[in-house]
Amino acid sequence: MDIALKILEWTAGLAGFGWFVWWRLQKDESGPWGFVIKGVASLIIGYCFIRYGVGMFREGGLIAVVGLGASMACALALGVIWRDDLLGAIAHPFASFYEDETPLEAKPYYDQAEAKRMAGDFPAAVAAVRAELEKFPDDFDGRMRLATLLAEHSEDLAGALAVIEDTLLLESLAPGQIAYALNTAADWHLKFARDSEAARLAVERIITMVAGTNAALHAQQRLANFATPEMIAHEDNHEPIAIPEYQRKIGVRRKFVAAEKPDINAEERRLRDRLAKKRERLERPRGAGSALRGGVRVLRARSAGVGNSHHPARPAAARGGALAAPAGQLAGEIVQ
Repeated sequence: MDIALKILEWTAGLAGFGWFVWWRLQKDESGPWGFVIKGVASLIIGYCFIRYGVGMFREGGLIAVVGLGASMACALALGVIWRDDLLGAIAHPFASFYEDETPLEAKPYYDQAEAKRMAGDFPAAVAAVRAELEKFPDDFDGRMRLATLLAEHSEDLAGALAVIEDTLLLESLAPGQIAYALNTAADWHLKFARDSEAARLAVERIITMVAGTNAALHAQQRLANFATPEMIAHEDNHEPIAIPEYQRKIGVRRKFVAAEKPDINAEERRLRDRLAKKRERLERPRGAGSALRGGVRVLRARSAGVGNSHHPARPAAARGGALAAPAGQLAGEIVQ
């Protein structure tokens, strides 16, 4: 019975010690070699504790005091070596109530690629994205980032479309991801290649690949209002709208000068002036004719007076000259 109890104690002790060693190997930040070094040092200190501390203490007298000091020094050395492990073992059950010990999921990081893209170093950004995709080849976000860099920043539409086609071969894609990839390809066909037929085929593939989903319904709605080659040609050949010049940087000038307002009545006033001039030209002959008729009546009266006077009759030529002078004077007055 005693032998069975001894065997059970040693078995339980070795099992507990083995679990402790395994647990510390998993948790030790210094790695397995650090734990081995601490274990060897602990064995040496334990041997010194049993050999000198306990042995001296059993002899009694003044030697027991020395053995007690040696035992305390060994215990202090063990505490220094295993202080972090002991505190962790004691605090772990309480800390588990407040800390989430779920291991972090490995995922790609594109912060470096995004920083290079914003700095304008597009080849380095492409290389950074490709490096992450080598670690996570099934990452949909990384593949679309790579396609965007090729199409919009590297002028490599063929390479971007090849990346999208390779992405569509992944088995873990959701319908929304398939629709996003093909819609993006259609947008690039319209924006860069100006090819409406290729864009239409890309949208039609959504209906085929994810039939019966909301993504297919949205694709049908897009096809109903899809751009035609005539619409694209009209957009490419539209005439520019001329914008008039204006005073720039008005807010930073010390003296504000209001912009001149356009005179919308200038054309109306010009037409009114033209009509007034025409009216004057039309009315001027009527006044001249009245003056001429009045002059004729005066000449007739003068001629009648000359004929009734007691002076002898003048020759016809003299009378003609006498009449011609007042007529010329009257004509000059009319012209003036």
